[in-house]
Amino acid sequence: MWLASLRHCLAGLARFSGRDGPARFWPYTGTLFGIAMAFWSIYMGTLMSGMFARMRAFARTHPDQVTVEQGPGHYSMQIHGSHPELMPDFASALTVIAVISLCFIVMVAAAAARRLHDSGIPGWVGLVPVVFLLSGFWLMRGVFGSMDTGAEPDFDRFLLIFGNNLVYLICLGVLAYLLARKGTPGDNRYGPPG
Repeated sequence: MWLASLRHCLAGLARFSGRDGPARFWPYTGTLFGIAMAFWSIYMGTLMSGMFARMRAFARTHPDQVTVEQGPGHYSMQIHGSHPELMPDFASALTVIAVISLCFIVMVAAAAARRLHDSGIPGWVGLVPVVFLLSGFWLMRGVFGSMDTGAEPDFDRFLLIFGNNLVYLICLGVLAYLLARKGTPGDNRYGPPG
């Protein structure tokens, strides 16, 4: 069933018409989500390990600017002063995460439209969370860009991002509910059950 779901959805990447039941949608979407999370985890792990290596090197060369606490089961390093050069480039990281997210969205878009059609819902409804996701990436890029230069973050923008992300999560929850619903029995305006 899993391979059949993958074959069906990959063959229908550009087919936004018709209907698909849950058995065709969820294995495919879950697989793509897992792949996207693996890419994201590998990228973030690499980014963070680079930051920790820079911090350890800084601690070795500037021991007077670092407080290290170490004991059984814990290690803590506090670097005094502002040193933005030690931090990862979060603005670039956000771009990579946005690209991974957009690839996932493109790969799932047609399958989600067909799944929504199964319940008699127009496929464009699946785009509503995408609007808030993209605006969140755009807003966060400005905040992370200022952090990369060591400037004080814009907290008004941070509150706007918080509100945007709250709306995004609500829309995403509603979309997940709509995608999980049973399809309408028999034919609907989008065709026979898939």
